[in-house]
Amino acid sequence: FGVTTLPDGRKVSFQLDLRAEGGKPSAKFSLGDRPIELSELKFDGGKIEAAHVYKKDGKDESVKIAAELKGDLLDGRWSAPGGESGTWQARKPKKL
Repeated sequence: FGVTTLPDGRKVSFQLDLRAEGGKPSAKFSLGDRPIELSELKFDGGKIEAAHVYKKDGKDESVKIAAELKGDLLDGRWSAPGGESGTWQARKPKKL
């Protein structure tokens, strides 16, 4: 479970799914019922970098995502074309 803070101060919740299966990392997040794949994934120690690439006016655009693992918390920032940026945090869910 995670929360991002948008430039206007609104907070939006999301789910983050990080996996490393067969030595290959993958990541996606879900906003409501909309899954969004992440690419350009890099793990280095406790740091992660990724991008969400999408088409806008026929050209590739991307939102850059970076975070650092602090205990059980991923603490990060994102930046989009046009200078928009924000923060985000996600925690591994606790077992029931």
